[in-house]
Amino acid sequence: MELLPYTFKWIEVLLRWSHVLFAILWVGNSFLFNYLDNKLEKNTTSTEVDSDGILQHSGWFYRVERLHVPPEKFSKNLIIFKWQSYLTFITGILLLIIIYYANAKILMIDTIVYENITPLMGIGISVLSILGSWLIYDFICF
Repeated sequence: MELLPYTFKWIEVLLRWSHVLFAILWVGNSFLFNYLDNKLEKNTTSTEVDSDGILQHSGWFYRVERLHVPPEKFSKNLIIFKWQSYLTFITGILLLIIIYYANAKILMIDTIVYENITPLMGIGISVLSILGSWLIYDFICF
């Protein structure tokens, strides 16, 4: 019994569930900040604070302020919500590599239609398509 195929299957399962978990966390954070943007009371008296509000969770109260411009000096307790999106992206790329690129001959190339495309060419076309789409998207958004 070879251990390597089972190892790859377990890595694939762990990556799939990690990808789903990180995506759920990312979407949850997006919903939280969209909710805050819509529910915080607009502050028209201050030039620094755009809106503010108070949140209550587990018996504790939290004061939240949305600023027009970032403060000159950030607190050492600054919390940046970036790891959910980074880990969703990283696990997605790893899944792409493990599932499709490692099995490119079976999953990416239809030998009946294209006999002269190698798996390496298929991977190259895929990577170039992803990069090209990203550049077009970036150009459209700019």
